Amino acid sequence: MYCPDTNFLIDYLDKEHEASEDAKALLEANTDREYRIPSVAFFEVLRAGARLRGAAGVADLIEQLNWADHLPLTPSAAREAALIDGELEQSGQKINLGDVLIAGTVREASGMLVTRDSHFQNVDGLDVKRY
Repeated sequence: MYCPDTNFLIDYLDKEHEASEDAKALLEANTDREYRIPSVAFFEVLRAGARLRGAAGVADLIEQLNWADHLPLTPSAAREAALIDGELEQSGQKINLGDVLIAGTVREASGMLVTRDSHFQNVDGLDVKRY
């Protein structure tokens, strides 16, 4: 199961972004994969839509991302995120809270995080596909 990070979703949605073609190529090359968007990544994208265009922006983004199911932030995923945060704190490799929650959600579900962010490589036990 591929779990797109926020930057992948932004790249996919923003036709003018330099990584947009890379995101689309990855999707086209992996049509046989299950895609599940972590709840926090979904929120981060929708928040941007709400800030720019209000309810219409949110509705438009939901429609554009209907090719993927959702991966919720469950209590088990929150536990994983807390463990990841502790691990990164101890190793001196902290990342922002949103990314910790995304990493916990994906690691708990045994998914593969699809991202451009290199700091996810520091999360033990998290499968990462960079593009």
